[in-house]
Amino acid sequence: MSATPPPSVPGPDGRRTYDRRPRGPRKVRDGCKPRILKDREPATVLGAAWLDRLRGPGDVEEHAAGVEYARLGQVAQIELQRGAVIAQVQGTMSRPYAVRIDVPMLADSAWSALVQRLSHEAIHSARLLSAAASAELHEAIADVEVELVPAVTEAIGFACNCRRPKPCRHVAAAAFLVADRLETEPALLFTLRGMPFDELLDRLRHERQMHTQGVVTAHADPLIPQTQEAARPLESCLEDFWKVGRELDESPEHPGTHHGLYPGLHPGGAKHVPHALLRRLGPSPLKGKFPIAGLLASIYDEVSKQAKAMRDRAEGIGNGPRDGADGEAV
Repeated sequence: MSATPPPSVPGPDGRRTYDRRPRGPRKVRDGCKPRILKDREPATVLGAAWLDRLRGPGDVEEHAAGVEYARLGQVAQIELQRGAVIAQVQGTMSRPYAVRIDVPMLADSAWSALVQRLSHEAIHSARLLSAAASAELHEAIADVEVELVPAVTEAIGFACNCRRPKPCRHVAAAAFLVADRLETEPALLFTLRGMPFDELLDRLRHERQMHTQGVVTAHADPLIPQTQEAARPLESCLEDFWKVGRELDESPEHPGTHHGLYPGLHPGGAKHVPHALLRRLGPSPLKGKFPIAGLLASIYDEVSKQAKAMRDRAEGIGNGPRDGADGEAV
């Protein structure tokens, strides 16, 4: 039994020509397919709002073709970045089309307002941390004047190297896959708006710590002064390592902050340099959410504060105020 020939149409000279172009998009091996929206529309607040926002300016039939592309697995690659969706969508041509959706990023002032507002109540941070559903995430920011899904007044950019009007079916396919991911990962909208979710959580934790524990816990990482002289090798000063040496007595200026704690140190000397040892050591090579040198500086400050408080209490219940060198109470 012979195969059915491809459809043909009469040419200008009366001869019949055959259309050998593929009837549909070329198949993609291991293409990206929706996991949740296999046969339905988005059900969550943010997923539905995202798809409605991107569906608005386009042709209905073209958008439907894009949804079908997505469900067939025609999206070869897709990546969500700060302010953009980058994708490769296979159509009828031999090479996939390069697709880009540019999402307006929020201004720094908007992020600061969002962090300030959410950090004042622990319930907001808890909702963000446990936001498995977009309704919880939407509720957490409902009272803040920040829209995760771009508003109609914000311009979204569409780019594709096909010849169809934009947004085309290839853009619609990429947008539909983003909506599918938002069904289970609504926090991805933070990345699209300019700040990855982990970075936002770090800022919230830091701001909450400032509210509850004060600025002492928010030290920057001490740095080595640029004019610091190179230290002598440890091997060359082992014998004198634990000795004070004559340099202290010969020093013309002494930190005034130790007056009353150590003899021989007077006010009016050189300006005290806080955390001099940490500055000399420089930034720690250990990585973490907070710099270890900054945490140590916070601990040193707190220990010093408590030690001074203990000293003041001891002086208050002792034999009365001590007389300083100038005859005044210190």
